[in-house]
Parts: sequence; C-alpha cells; structure tokens
Amino acid sequence: LYHMTTRLVEEHRRDMLLSEGLSQIACIRFELGLPQTNMVFPSLTQDSPKTVKQLSAALAEQGIRVGVVGEHMLRLVTHNWITDEDVEKTLNTFHQLLNA
Repeated sequence: LYHMTTRLVEEHRRDMLLSEGLSQIACIRFELGLPQTNMVFPSLTQDSPKTVKQLSAALAEQGIRVGVVGEHMLRLVTHNWITDEDVEKTLNTFHQLLNA
C-alpha cells in the first residue's frame, strides 16, 4: 500500500484503456458499468460466438488469465505487473477471438 500509491493513476489509466477497448467489441457489455477500481467486469451478450468458459480457455492459451464470475461475466484485474503492452495484447486477443 505504501509503495504503490504513486502508480494508482497509471493503473486506472490502464483500466480505462482496457474497458474502453473491450466495449468496442459488439458482443461485450458492461452490466456493472465501467470500472471504478482495477477490476474490469465485461459481460458477453447472447450473440457472442463463445461462452465465457470457452473464451477464458482460449485466452489462457495465449497467456491471458481471466476469471469466470458468472454465466456471462468475466473478471480482469490490472496491477503493477500489467503493462501497456499487456493491455494491447489482451484487447487484440479478445478482438481476434470474438470477431472471428
């Protein structure tokens, strides 16, 4: 808590980049709204080409770990080890998997 507080602005910027990028994918919605913390909760719509379990497994194959927190909802968390490049890779991979 004492050492990482200077990075909070940077982490929140990444949270917003991630959530705004995900919101550009047609089958993703933010039922809980855009993030207020470093946790991002996107939901897949009914017309998604993959279920959350299928998407989670496909992302894991690319080295991207996400949590499944509901029938249609995922949980992504940014932290001090996540870089801009990681956010870009995550967004590109989501686009590839859901816009195929």
